[in-house]
Amino acid sequence: MKRVDRLEKRRSIVKLILGGMSFSLPSLGRPAASGVAVSSGIAPANGTKISVRIDGTGANGNGIDDDTDYFTRALRSNVTVIAGKGKVYRVKPLVFIDLKNATLDLNGSTLLVDRPTPTGPSPSGLTFKSSSRLGGCQNLHVRNGKIAYVSAPSTRIDNNFAIYVEGARGIEISGVEIDGSWSAGIWVQKSTNIYIHDNDVHHTKADGITCQGCGANIRIISNRVRFPGDDCVAVTWFTGNEESYVGNSLGEKYSSNVKIANNICEDGAARGIFLGGVSGGEVCFNRISRTDAIGILLARDTVDRFSEFFYANGVNNSNLNVDIHHNSLNQCAIASNSRYAEVGGIWISERNRGIRVMNNVLNKCNNIHFYCAGNAEIYQNKSFSPQWIAGGRVRKEQMLGRGSHVVTGANSASKAWNFGRIYENELIGDCYYAIWIGPGSLSRQWQVARNRIFVSTGTSRSANLLSTEPGQKDVASVTAWIRSDNPGRVSVEDNVVQDLRDAPTPDK
Repeated sequence: MKRVDRLEKRRSIVKLILGGMSFSLPSLGRPAASGVAVSSGIAPANGTKISVRIDGTGANGNGIDDDTDYFTRALRSNVTVIAGKGKVYRVKPLVFIDLKNATLDLNGSTLLVDRPTPTGPSPSGLTFKSSSRLGGCQNLHVRNGKIAYVSAPSTRIDNNFAIYVEGARGIEISGVEIDGSWSAGIWVQKSTNIYIHDNDVHHTKADGITCQGCGANIRIISNRVRFPGDDCVAVTWFTGNEESYVGNSLGEKYSSNVKIANNICEDGAARGIFLGGVSGGEVCFNRISRTDAIGILLARDTVDRFSEFFYANGVNNSNLNVDIHHNSLNQCAIASNSRYAEVGGIWISERNRGIRVMNNVLNKCNNIHFYCAGNAEIYQNKSFSPQWIAGGRVRKEQMLGRGSHVVTGANSASKAWNFGRIYENELIGDCYYAIWIGPGSLSRQWQVARNRIFVSTGTSRSANLLSTEPGQKDVASVTAWIRSDNPGRVSVEDNVVQDLRDAPTPDK
């Protein structure tokens, strides 16, 4: 027999044998005792990235049958998993350890998480973790789908997230709708190079999107966060976060190169945007409306639940060199859930330094539109009709700003950092004070210049510095619109009061 005939015969035998066989990916998933599926993230042997269609592995995608094992087998390092468009995959909580260069493309499908109500912290959705050090997880993508629950979460149980990431160097989450969770919707911890964009997060029982104890390069862009049970968007440090884990020097409990932009934050039960531990950042072009508490808050050092200034537990850093610009805030803090008087639009707490607040538009926020107890420049903003309305746990008499446009303050926590400039703002609408430089022996120099104040008055005149005015209960009787309780430390020049009928309107 010729050699070629022998080869053909062997090929025919192989085809005959293989014709009755089917193949599946090796099982890397191992069910945990809690019903959570865990994948080891072992990569294909040759290290090249491959694509796997989850339906081709046997997944049902009918919303009834359990597809957990198919995802834990398929999603490994150097693998892109593509779901079936429009399908519903019923799964237990999924945990992936030490994944690298992996993508989960939901392709318009839904992960329907079958999870009983948790009794404590536990994986409750989609989890990516590093086993030992930063970078165990690396270059991960989750995109284009929805995460929901078989039984919608009805109460807050902390540390049960829809998406949780820890120890990643490079994570992108985009185009994902999160419909509820027992705590935050997206929570990224102890990671770097984070890009969270174009997601729709709603009806979570805690925060919408939070990065906690993270290092450099955080971008939270063009998301919509609706009806969260706490902050809409937050970047913060907690006491237990280890700075060396993310490459920071000892004592540098800061996230750096942070950008929060073009997000829509609506109907939050706490703040719209919260920063506590950012060094070098930008908050811009966000639309924030109807939050129960402050619209944009820059927290102070060593905040705890016993502080007279702010009700939060564990956040322990202020912010350095942050620009807040071109944001729109509407009706923030109207029904504050705080037991203290931190009620306002943009709030800069003690010991924040190098803050610039410019080109923002605030409309009908409660108590104070701009408050600063740190070091800031506040300029070229438009402020319309600050309110003075009781709500939630806050009574009107607690809100010392009483419907003022700009207020500064100082106390022992300021450490002489309460100073700056307030200039070229348009402050529109009757108010308690247009600008009030508050008391505090540690206050340094404030400059108040070239602001235009539009109130119900029949004349235009220069606004005079007021050092002895005790305050008026009747707003209409206030005759001086700029007040200083430290006149020797304040310079006031070239400000103008004009008739309210000549003022611009919010829609312009």
